[in-house]
Amino acid sequence: MAALLLQVLLQATVAIVNRITNYFKEKPGVSAKIFRGLSTWAVLFSSKLVILEAVNFAFGSSVMFYGPMNGLIAFIVVVVVMIFAEQFFKRIYDSLA
Repeated sequence: MAALLLQVLLQATVAIVNRITNYFKEKPGVSAKIFRGLSTWAVLFSSKLVILEAVNFAFGSSVMFYGPMNGLIAFIVVVVVMIFAEQFFKRIYDSLA
């Protein structure tokens, strides 16, 4: 269940980042590129904290992340690995089609 919650929240984060990217792609100039980068970074960074708190709220002490920064590094590693695994299997699926 924790993996499902992580996946749903990650997909929501990706959707938000895509909307931000598309919004700023339509704007001309360097400032639009800077704002796109900063806002994308802010969403990606803050989403990890929101996801971590959602996991804590949903599962309490049943799911624990240990390590540096009270497990934040371990959590980010889990999220990054999930994203890479999803992209890996998506590419395999697309190549078979």
